[in-house]
Amino acid sequence: MIDFAKKSDIAVLSALWKESFGDSDEYINNFMTRRFIPGNTVVYRDQGTVVSQLFLLEGDLRINSVMYPSMYIYAACTSESYRGRGIMSSLIERAHEIAKDRNADFICLVPGEESLFNYYSKCGFVTAFEKKRLSIERKYLRIISDRQAQSVEPNYLLLGDFRNSRITRGDAFLWNGSAVEYAAGENGLTGGKCVYNGNPLSGYAFFRDNGNSECFVYECCVSKGSFPALAKLILDESSAENFIFDLPLDFPLSADKTEIIKNAMLMPVSAEAELAAKEINSAYFGLTLG
Repeated sequence: MIDFAKKSDIAVLSALWKESFGDSDEYINNFMTRRFIPGNTVVYRDQGTVVSQLFLLEGDLRINSVMYPSMYIYAACTSESYRGRGIMSSLIERAHEIAKDRNADFICLVPGEESLFNYYSKCGFVTAFEKKRLSIERKYLRIISDRQAQSVEPNYLLLGDFRNSRITRGDAFLWNGSAVEYAAGENGLTGGKCVYNGNPLSGYAFFRDNGNSECFVYECCVSKGSFPALAKLILDESSAENFIFDLPLDFPLSADKTEIIKNAMLMPVSAEAELAAKEINSAYFGLTLG
């Protein structure tokens, strides 16, 4: 039976999450405390027990400067013994109905692995988001860095607006300040760091060292001309010898080692969204809150 979750389900939801993704209890509890909304959590119950779940988070998809209220499917999973029965596809169908009832225009998701792009395409999603991945050695990042960097504490009430106005000039999935604040805290729970430059704010980055002397910078947002200062702060906080940046296609940074990666998928919900989806161009997703 498909149903909305209840607060009394949190322990079962958390156990299923841990079984599926292996995240720490602290990580899962943080989500349940700060982001879990029963009416935005769709579950499948077998004899009253939750065996499959997905969480719906609210954001906006910007296409050609027009904002479309959208929902993002997060942490979708099914207990191992129940997989292969079409349960998740039925939850996605229900999520589509919910989005339509709430006047959302799109549902978006980020497949957790390459094989899932094919799975979700069978559910009605199409790949529409891309990012570029750059690899830069420390010695070269140091050359372009600016010693005049000014580390500051962020104002999260303003951080969402800063991100949404500067993350890319093109199409993108956008989060509010509360979601960006959550992402920053989540990054810390996985051993990552966040840096913020300038007063007023001119740039920030979320990153984590991946071992093998590599640092993965998965969120980077700057005002025009401000990347060198942000680079200095990243270098100050990481001893890695190689830095991997995931960036919007139009981000003002290039490197010899660059690849374009498909990033996320969308499903139009409204008639207006069907038309807008035909116009979307190399959209950027960025933060996945996971």
